[in-house]
Amino acid sequence: MAGPRGSGVTEVMSALAGELPDTENAVVIEAVPDLDIDRDRMITLTAADSGISLADAIQHGTRLQAEHLVINDLSGADTMTALMAVLGCEPGHLLGVHCWSSKNAIEGLVLAAGCGGAERTSVAQLIGSAVDLVVAVQRGPEGPRVSGILEVQGHEGGDVSYQSVPF
Repeated sequence: MAGPRGSGVTEVMSALAGELPDTENAVVIEAVPDLDIDRDRMITLTAADSGISLADAIQHGTRLQAEHLVINDLSGADTMTALMAVLGCEPGHLLGVHCWSSKNAIEGLVLAAGCGGAERTSVAQLIGSAVDLVVAVQRGPEGPRVSGILEVQGHEGGDVSYQSVPF
């Protein structure tokens, strides 16, 4: 999920996470508590409350072996940790980033994940393998609306390859 601050990324992520199967466990990981998810089989890890980084909270969350990770407000080095956490897992994870568009989200993921010194080609390969869709939202007069959907198809060198999905 991607969109500018105030666009409704958190609202849409909360709604999607609320639709995860009731029989499956979810771990919600945030820097500060923001998501409003109504489900039983859920554990919430909040970095700000525990005095650890978001990256550390993500690493702790992966040890809980839930079927779904819901990670909100990624930026910087924690992006690499989140992408590594969902790589090779079953589909069904939600990651939230703040940016202006779905295309901007992909470039933002590349730049943020590379903050730790990883080469652009490696980061593009990771995103091409770990991310299936990027859904961008914008806030309109009636609330958040989907403004773009990209299907990630892999990578070519240092670029993530994708195609726009009509909706």
